[in-house]
Amino acid sequence: MRRTVWIAALLILAIAKPALAGDEYDFVLTGRSNPYWEAMAEGIKETAQARKIDAIVYEAANERDAEGELNICLAAISRKPKVIVMSSINPSIGIECFKQASAAGILVADVDGNLPVAVAAKAGIKLAFSIGSDNLEIGREAAKYTGTIAGKPDPKILILEGTAGSLNGERRVEGFRAEIQTLMPGAVIAASISAEFDRLKGLNVTADLLQRTPDVDIIYAANDEMALGAAEAVRNVGKSSHIRIVGIDGTIAARKAIGEGRLTATVAQLPYLMGKRAVEMAVDAANGGKTGLTEITPVPVLDAAMLKAGTDPLLKYVR
Repeated sequence: MRRTVWIAALLILAIAKPALAGDEYDFVLTGRSNPYWEAMAEGIKETAQARKIDAIVYEAANERDAEGELNICLAAISRKPKVIVMSSINPSIGIECFKQASAAGILVADVDGNLPVAVAAKAGIKLAFSIGSDNLEIGREAAKYTGTIAGKPDPKILILEGTAGSLNGERRVEGFRAEIQTLMPGAVIAASISAEFDRLKGLNVTADLLQRTPDVDIIYAANDEMALGAAEAVRNVGKSSHIRIVGIDGTIAARKAIGEGRLTATVAQLPYLMGKRAVEMAVDAANGGKTGLTEITPVPVLDAAMLKAGTDPLLKYVR
């Protein structure tokens, strides 16, 4: 009987034992407290069950626990699975994990795009595949949407960045900045500060910046958790009707906040679809399929009008 196993980081380090037949597929995700990773785990779980494969999902404590994630990878390697698919907290952790896994004869692959095929190749690692969003495009799409809601040619914008060293977080900000400068040369970036992908930090950073720069028009956050924190800070100062907030991921909480008018929009990454495709591509690679593939998932912008219409075919992957 096939099974899908869900094991938290600290627990797996304590009980992991080598697999006997190497029949399993291991998935190492960046954090267990973020709805984004929960949706990806759901996609992995349901697809693994449908494909009747053994799958173990390991989850780091959060997006800042780089050392913990590497330890989780070592635990996965000890089980000698067919494939290890990992969403690395940063490229250096991914490279270290995949080097050791490859040396053990295990196929390796990236999910979420933090270690693209080309980057891995430069480090001497052959990835079976890489699947994720184009984070530069995410930033550009957020900027294009911002242009439609700014209401003036010279809005003041606050940017909440992700965890330092996160390639995906950096690209989301880079893409946004470049597109805003092209579309709205008069726009002013009032501040661009890390809130570490965390809701409480998003609230605190935004509250502090609103005291220093009270005339902000737009807040762009590199994930929904920070955007939701920012929304709370904005509500606390009574400016929810004035300041527009755009997040990234398309989580349940973000969509609820959009429906309630607390959040303006979110650029959805479709982590459920990433998890689904990661399983399908891992099975194909393990059975001798073509390797070195890169797959980019779409990034629809979700706002109140789009969600109310409910007609976009990509909404079936929004979890």
